[in-house]
Amino acid sequence: MSIACANETKPENEPQNDEVKEEFTLFKLLGKDLEDDEVVDFQNPLGNPVAEEAGKYPHIMYYAGGVEMVYESKTNKVASIFLMGPENKYYQIYKGTLPDGINWDMNRAEVEEKLGKGERRKTYGGEVVFMYKEMFFEIKYNTLDDTNMDAQLKSVLITDFDD
Repeated sequence: MSIACANETKPENEPQNDEVKEEFTLFKLLGKDLEDDEVVDFQNPLGNPVAEEAGKYPHIMYYAGGVEMVYESKTNKVASIFLMGPENKYYQIYKGTLPDGINWDMNRAEVEEKLGKGERRKTYGGEVVFMYKEMFFEIKYNTLDDTNMDAQLKSVLITDFDD
């Protein structure tokens, strides 16, 4: 996992990458083996896993726990963690802590007031997400209208964008 050089400077209100990973436990799971104690401790209360063994990045879905883990097939290392919020068709709401003090009840305006505006990008499926690269996550809202500031959080993806 690559971390920004310590000599790089960030604006005062943006945390350094190492600080972000210390503050939010799930960041620490990125790059760890699926059988690592910390990963297993996170997975255990999530319910029964359903594995999808397709391609370079298989997924493990925890529908009852509101989590989808993506790992690299050759190394079994955690690559990304999706946390599911309201309005997901198959998943229950993830009940754990979300990064940087956001929560499922917040709308886009409230998230951006707290975190600033994320970098907009389109996914392969045509959905719009907002990346917060320095904080290692991106947010998907419950609408395709990327101008809707009342849109509610739908999911949060924890990932290292540099990998």
